[in-house]
Amino acid sequence: MSLTILCYQLKKRNHILMMQYSGNALWCVHYFLLGTYTALALNFIAVFRGIVYSIDKKWARSNIWVVVFCSFTIAFGIITYENWYSLLPTLGTTIATVALRFKNENNLRKGYLAAQPPWLAYNILVGSIPGALTTSFTIVSVFVSLIRYKGFSRRPSTALSEEKESPANDTDIIPDSNDDTDGQAQSFSPDKAEKPQDRL
Repeated sequence: MSLTILCYQLKKRNHILMMQYSGNALWCVHYFLLGTYTALALNFIAVFRGIVYSIDKKWARSNIWVVVFCSFTIAFGIITYENWYSLLPTLGTTIATVALRFKNENNLRKGYLAAQPPWLAYNILVGSIPGALTTSFTIVSVFVSLIRYKGFSRRPSTALSEEKESPANDTDIIPDSNDDTDGQAQSFSPDKAEKPQDRL
């Protein structure tokens, strides 16, 4: 449980993936003992998915792996089909397969967050109390990590803050320019006053 929950508090993508697929390996044992073979098969696929995604090699960086793992996920979901709610982990794992491919850690977290509701519903329906608790705590953990790493901050908001700061900077500059123009006006005003006298 702790591996799955705490992995999203890690900063680097590879560390998140390594801790996650370690947790997936333990979930294989849990779902095997529970007799839910769809979840078992999908966690088994998730172990190999995490290993491949965490390898920093050219062949492992290819996006073809997203197609490969999504295909295996859907295929095993169909093969191990038991009832309508056995399709829920297939949906969640497919979303996670796409999400974990993101290079940006916060985008990865957001995508993985979207994969949790189907798993939460499935765990409740099959009576997996550890699974339901872990999924619930994982959702909280992802939210906390997004707050910690500013995953909810948007560029427009930062732009607005910059715009708010810029007038203050402009006002600091404006008096200087006014002082210069006033100085110039004062320097030229005597000349303008002298011109009528010169003509006289």
